[in-house]
Amino acid sequence: MEKIFLSKVGVRRPAPVTDLILLLIVFRILALTTPSLGSFTPFSLIEQLSG
Repeated sequence: MEKIFLSKVGVRRPAPVTDLILLLIVFRILALTTPSLGSFTPFSLIEQLSG
């Protein structure tokens, strides 16, 4: 799955919005699969940067 994601991002450059959505999904999956990173999500990071 990582190879597919990397090949899509590297070879065929998606639109910036699609890129952000892919990153959000990846970070979300990492947060769900790694309990220690549960509090570190793109949403909380965006809230910290914008707040």
